[in-house]
Amino acid sequence: MKLIIFLPFLLLSFLCCAQTLNIEVIGIKNTKGQIVIGVYTNKENYDAKKPIIWKAYSKEKIINGKLTAILKDLEPDTYGIALMDDEDANWKMNLYFFIPSEGFAFSNYYHKGITQPTFDDFKFDFKAKTKTVIMKMRYI
Repeated sequence: MKLIIFLPFLLLSFLCCAQTLNIEVIGIKNTKGQIVIGVYTNKENYDAKKPIIWKAYSKEKIINGKLTAILKDLEPDTYGIALMDDEDANWKMNLYFFIPSEGFAFSNYYHKGITQPTFDDFKFDFKAKTKTVIMKMRYI
């Protein structure tokens, strides 16, 4: 009997805490390859290049240089998102004399320098049920 009463509350608590992150990637220059997204929760996993989520999205659904990716069931936390326009679909950032030859973007942050940004540059708090993050592609 206690289980029958407890089960609806457990289900309700799960549903109320499930969060959705909408990622709008703008300024994509072509439809070759894929967009690879890495989600980080702290400086350590960003510096070690070990994202908690590592996911590729086909560029087939690009409309006017824009792609929307959705991540569901994220816990409330601090996140930072880094992505690359992986034009040759090799899951690696191609470099030409140490300069990226594929596009890249960071959550709510447009990186203007040549050096890699810090996690603090593009981190954000995700406490709401739904949030949208804008990521503007940069090609060098």
